[in-house]
Amino acid sequence: MKKRIIVKIYRSNTSIEAQAIDADQTVFGKKYIFEKQDDKPVVESSKFGFDFGNIIIKKGIKRISFDRNLNKYHGRVKSFAEGIRKSGVEF
Repeated sequence: MKKRIIVKIYRSNTSIEAQAIDADQTVFGKKYIFEKQDDKPVVESSKFGFDFGNIIIKKGIKRISFDRNLNKYHGRVKSFAEGIRKSGVEF
């Protein structure tokens, strides 16, 4: 039985950082900095989550655990998680 990968996020006012962790080792991590664009941060978070999910799929991972790091499941955190789900990763 393969261990489940944990995706931990850190959210600030200007960025979102995500790490995929397996047995206390970081498999990979990525940071997205919100810039002044036409899209709102919630939409940008969803796109970042979709891209992050595609990287997870390419690594051969189909199921993850999502650690929101004491953030409410709302706004950018929720749209990031939904973006990961849209890419085909299961929670």
